[in-house]
Amino acid sequence: MIDDEELREIFKAESEEHLANLESGLLHLEQNPGETDVLEEVFREAHSLKGSARMLGVTGVEVIAHRFEDVLGRARRGESQLTPDMVDRLYGQLDAIRELVKESVTGEVASVDVALILSLIEETGAPTEKASPEVVPEGETERVQHPAIADIDQETPPEMAGDPGVEPAGSGPRPATQTAREEFRIETIRVDTRKLDDLIRQAGELAVTRQRMTGRLRNLDSLIESFEGWKREDNRGKSSTNVEHRMEHLGVTLNSLRSDLSEDHDHLELIASQLEDDIRTIRLLPLSTVFNLFARTVRDLARDQEKDVRFVVQGGDITADKLILEEIKDPLMHMIRNAVDHGIESPAERKAAGKPAQATVRLGASRVGSRIVIELVDDGRGLNLDRIRETALQRKLHTQDELASMTVEHVQQLIFIPGFSTNTMITDVSGRGVGLDVVRKNVENLKGVIEIESEVGKGCIIRVSLPVTVATSRVLLVQASGQTYALPVEYIQSMFVIEMADIFTIEGRMTAQREGKPLSIARLSEVLSLSSVDVISSGPREPSSSCPCVALRVGPAQLGILVDDLLGDQEVVVRQPSAFLSELRHMSGTTILGTGEICIVLNPGELIASSQGRAKPVRISADEEGDSPTVILLAEDSLTTRTQERRILERAGYQVVTAVDGLDAYNKSRSQVFDGIISDVEMPNMTGLVLTEKIRQDPRYAEIPVILVTSLAKEADRQRGLEAGANAYITKGSFDQRVLLDTLERLL
Repeated sequence: MIDDEELREIFKAESEEHLANLESGLLHLEQNPGETDVLEEVFREAHSLKGSARMLGVTGVEVIAHRFEDVLGRARRGESQLTPDMVDRLYGQLDAIRELVKESVTGEVASVDVALILSLIEETGAPTEKASPEVVPEGETERVQHPAIADIDQETPPEMAGDPGVEPAGSGPRPATQTAREEFRIETIRVDTRKLDDLIRQAGELAVTRQRMTGRLRNLDSLIESFEGWKREDNRGKSSTNVEHRMEHLGVTLNSLRSDLSEDHDHLELIASQLEDDIRTIRLLPLSTVFNLFARTVRDLARDQEKDVRFVVQGGDITADKLILEEIKDPLMHMIRNAVDHGIESPAERKAAGKPAQATVRLGASRVGSRIVIELVDDGRGLNLDRIRETALQRKLHTQDELASMTVEHVQQLIFIPGFSTNTMITDVSGRGVGLDVVRKNVENLKGVIEIESEVGKGCIIRVSLPVTVATSRVLLVQASGQTYALPVEYIQSMFVIEMADIFTIEGRMTAQREGKPLSIARLSEVLSLSSVDVISSGPREPSSSCPCVALRVGPAQLGILVDDLLGDQEVVVRQPSAFLSELRHMSGTTILGTGEICIVLNPGELIASSQGRAKPVRISADEEGDSPTVILLAEDSLTTRTQERRILERAGYQVVTAVDGLDAYNKSRSQVFDGIISDVEMPNMTGLVLTEKIRQDPRYAEIPVILVTSLAKEADRQRGLEAGANAYITKGSFDQRVLLDTLERLL
């Protein structure tokens, strides 16, 4: 059993992740044996698991994982084939590893014969088998079709759209001259008389329950009157001759009253729930109410620009709350005008690119659980990522290095920055960026999420996910600086307790490792500029080694919010903030809790944006004598190994900046000068060898010590490390903290 409690928990979590990835990877390889990328990922998972086990002295896991790695290594080199029989044995090996991991973290002895497991996993030398042909799922078609005729294609006939019991009155297409500033409101709703009958019936049930509760009040008044009479008799000194009888009568009456009230309460709750559901259903309208407004817009705009565009509507019969339809109309209009104006090429350009002269813009909707997904798909030119980066650089929104490290999804999201446009000329029609910041804000106000998929020359997809209704919202209540705040649950990825010692710094931002990836961290009290001292009477909170954290996600952007406490989730009615509070950046609304307390509902998108804008440079504190401490950059993809090595170095007096892989370490080395670098070799994104070669090209790092700590123990591996420019090579198999510290001290 691992002695250190923190390392036990880390090893348990990390091992579970590795084992899950190994199992899924093996399953994929069994069905697709020729996919070398998946084989590389599985090999890396086994290598990382072996290294973590070796660092912590979990010998059984180490030796089995090592044999697992050997089998995968032979498959990587083409020396053997992962036959079904061999995959079966590998699955058995994973089961054994899982038992041994449990033993190392709980102390329960595992019934695993390591020698037997190793003997069963030996390579059988089975002949290479041909992979089965790829099977295309039945009914799968191309994402976008290119019809040859028709300007407008309404795939959902207007007469078939919508709930037969709920139809919008006067919902025909409006003139194309309607401007974006015009307020779109659905003033009347046609309701099926059967639904009105249900509402009348429920109102009658409420009247009956009200009468019954009036009778309960009379009984309660009579009981109180009797009690007051007994008190008056006692005050006049009259002894009661039938106290026992009166007490018995009191008990019977109270029990009867409680039973009746409980029955009335349950009945009232049932009726109220049914009434709420029925009223909400009445507010649901088909999306065709809004979708039908855009056909004319597309037609006129295409003609003005001499483009041939086919507009397709799908899913118009999907229903959503009346408020959703009212608020989503303008964002959809922006998106459609952008697609036709800047996404779609001219017929000549399309022919030159090998496309049909007629373009297709498809507006579709689908129901996914309790949410509606609206997609706008065009087969135009797509987003030009290079031009987006160039514009961001010109506007000084990001540096060249920041843009280079961004994912495609993050670069695409830049078009939602206010006023952002890659066009040299902004027109009154649209612009990829003109008005899109309004689109995102409106979608977020509806508790929605907007995402983009694009491929240059192929087209663009803008996907909006919205709740069916916004009448109520489920929120998580959190506490920060003695105040209660609400976070919409649809933006919450997970909740967990984070160890403060596991938080490190990347580019001036607090960061933690979560599910194998770095997650930016911020304190809610700091983002909201609250006092760091609680306002409640108990005074300041004591410093803690751990803190509750809520992981938020809005599109591709993520943020971990540190709070003082998690108070649970509940369904609330969110009200729009008053004019006085509407300018507060982080607020999306207010609600009244069951306690009567007014609670602010926070806007996760604004929290993330505000946190990213609050980045501060890394500060290196000086020691008591005023000298700068020795700062070490530690690059290790295994959380278990990284935590142990960081603690060893910090106990020895070094200041440590951690990196989750070679690329992360290289980026850190460019923004800050370190006194020494310690790195693993086998890491994703950039290996330790490549990292060493690249930093040696920087004159600032020509002489500083670079130590490689790895499980690759062959002489050829050491030679490659030397050729890359490393000063020392320590194998994890013989790892001893004294060796690491002595080596570092000599080199410094």
